[in-house]
Amino acid sequence: MIINQSKTFENIIADLSKAFDKIIVDLSNTFDVTKSKLSEGFTANSFKTFENFVVDPSNSVAVATAKAVGLNPGEGCKFPYLYLYGPSGLGKTHLLHAIANQIKNNHPDKVICITTAMNFMNEMVKYINDNRIMEFRRKYGEEIDVLIIDDIHSLSNKERTQEELFHIFNMMYETRRQMIFSSVKRPDEIEGLSYRIMTRLQWGVALDIQPPSFETRIEIIKEKLSQLEMSIPQNVIEFIASSIYNNVRELEGALLRLSAYQDHLGVEIDLAIAMDYLKINCTARISLETIAAGVANHFNVKVADLKSPSRVKVIACTRQVAMYLSKKLINATNKEIAIFFNQRHYCSVSHSVSAINKKMKEDKVLAKALRSIESKL
Repeated sequence: MIINQSKTFENIIADLSKAFDKIIVDLSNTFDVTKSKLSEGFTANSFKTFENFVVDPSNSVAVATAKAVGLNPGEGCKFPYLYLYGPSGLGKTHLLHAIANQIKNNHPDKVICITTAMNFMNEMVKYINDNRIMEFRRKYGEEIDVLIIDDIHSLSNKERTQEELFHIFNMMYETRRQMIFSSVKRPDEIEGLSYRIMTRLQWGVALDIQPPSFETRIEIIKEKLSQLEMSIPQNVIEFIASSIYNNVRELEGALLRLSAYQDHLGVEIDLAIAMDYLKINCTARISLETIAAGVANHFNVKVADLKSPSRVKVIACTRQVAMYLSKKLINATNKEIAIFFNQRHYCSVSHSVSAINKKMKEDKVLAKALRSIESKL
């Protein structure tokens, strides 16, 4: 049962007369109305599930652990205290909602509270002002089976809120109920966090989520395009994936902007439109990924082809150009370039650089193409 924590107890009773089986609310704090008055929060987003979360090596362990928690939360779980951390915009909140949705589906009897650290603090302040702080502790410490708090780092230097969280944590720990937290940093990296809260957050398994690879960003874009019922050319997909590399939310935002542009003007999105319209958001740095994408686009092949074992002449030549520019523009090591392009031997990079150097002296068309690619990069 999901309940609106902003409603009063009397409001809920009135709602029950209209809906006997469920109460759908703003926050994903889900508890039985017969147990407690309600608190503030937000509803678990039903669209944020494990099924539409793109997995790659940067997050695979975190996803697998989150699924295990979602299947068997609380006392019987191997991970009764889960802590996810990493830079903003990489899917931590998505995973929290996915866990909440999975628990709700598999364990409808569980009382789930999913909230943010700031909402938790604001609610606590209201209880303090009403002289009902013990009621606040009982509600969170006794009536909730699964407590999920997003952005726990927001409690930095919030001493009173940390004190209440300390009491609630201990109460839930004693009864082996599930606790899940997320943050941009590890517990010991959060300044202004009391030692006793920091150590308790470290009791659980702490898993980091890092920026996705180029290939995964492409998969994320394709997943979002499917949701938007939108289609754009492969070279546009690769341009966006190579331009926005640290934040999944920015990827999604770029696609939403292109979707609005397409709907408003009724035009098909091509690379020129994408580069012009997204130039404010797509602050690309020169990297192995951007070089590969730029070279692949110029020669009308796919980045995946450059990283494949294909020896087709046009692909092999394009791969050599990409390796040459990787060495020239960012001075990447032979090892880095070989690994990126899935080459077995590092010497293939030296061979490619030498080959392109030689060809440029004889082939003015190739030399011009290289200058063009460099200027765009």
